Amino acid sequence: MSNAFKFTSGKGKVSLKITQYNHQKEEINQKLFDGHEFLEIRVTDTGVGIDENNIEKIFDRFFQSGNTNNDQLNQGSGIGLSITKEFVQIHHGTIEVESTKGLGSSFIVRIPFGLNTEHIQEAKNHKTSKSISLPMNEQTLESIQESESELPIQSRKPSVLIVEDNYELRNYLKSSLELNYIVFEAENGKVGWEKTISLQPTLVISDIMMPMMDGLELCRLIKTDETISHIPIVLLTAKTTLEQKLEGLELGADDYITKPFNLEILELRIKKLIETRLAFQQKVHKNFKIEPGEIGITSLDEKFIKKTLEVVEQNISNPNFSVEEMSKILGVSRGHLYNKLVALVGKTPIEFIRIMRIKRAAQLLEKSQMMVSSIAYEVGFNSIKYFGKYFKEEYGMTPSAYAKLKSTEKP
Repeated sequence: MSNAFKFTSGKGKVSLKITQYNHQKEEINQKLFDGHEFLEIRVTDTGVGIDENNIEKIFDRFFQSGNTNNDQLNQGSGIGLSITKEFVQIHHGTIEVESTKGLGSSFIVRIPFGLNTEHIQEAKNHKTSKSISLPMNEQTLESIQESESELPIQSRKPSVLIVEDNYELRNYLKSSLELNYIVFEAENGKVGWEKTISLQPTLVISDIMMPMMDGLELCRLIKTDETISHIPIVLLTAKTTLEQKLEGLELGADDYITKPFNLEILELRIKKLIETRLAFQQKVHKNFKIEPGEIGITSLDEKFIKKTLEVVEQNISNPNFSVEEMSKILGVSRGHLYNKLVALVGKTPIEFIRIMRIKRAAQLLEKSQMMVSSIAYEVGFNSIKYFGKYFKEEYGMTPSAYAKLKSTEKP
């Protein structure tokens, strides 16, 4: 609805139509949801429409069609439709668009519903399925993993948020960086804080002297918020006093650059900060060991990871332990948990839980005399098949072969 109003003139028309499909005799019903009931939500406008060449791209994250006569005014972040599509898929639905440039567009969302959950169970067979409402057993784990793997852990480019009240400098930085980064802008610290929360960029560049909220306060807020404290921040300032530099670094700033600055140096520092973060992710991905003092990880992030490890450890034998329950215990939303773990360790919450289970299983195989089936149940798997599949993915061999190998290594 927001997009429809944005791209339709004052004399145009926007309509919302909701239709309930009840019976298998409906041809579209049978085709999409195997005869199950569903709702169709159709938003139609008489606005600018979408170019035929762009229709296939509009659900891509960060894609912007630039169809308006006033692109500067109406330009969005390019993530709205992508997020909408993800929401629809979570509900096991579909979304599509019909549009003619200059005449308008229709966005059609179809979502199955009913008093039973058959359509949710069956939706696991579709690529768009996300069975997040089902118990977290190994079958559901596989379904969610397959669907989450379709979502990019990282976008095509790292994203940078520029917080700067000087329009000329902000525009200069944007034009210089957008070749290698997705660039967002904020004209003061208050807007910068709001965009950091909503966009969760890979890195923040902020001036210090700004109206509404200065860069030091923005830095403090970012580095003391558990959900975004992992985001590196580079402070820019025209002042060269040692006291101000020390204050910024004490607040957790990852780097400090004095104006006027050399653009090549700024770009190099941005690159190195992002590479440091990625290098840490790769190290964790390989070893899955979190140790205090790793470069690029703040003490707040250390506490978050330790707490997350403890929560999973306490629930490792519970096959119904879910991401929702995990996020509630940690006191963050499911989205924040996803973003935080991906940023810190390069793993989704589902992967995080699963690899903890597999690592514990490996310990038991090595140090105990338990049967493979008993170990599978001990670490939260109800199916030997799925336990064996994920164990082999992690260690390159079956649980039995791993246990035999470890027994031969003992003195």
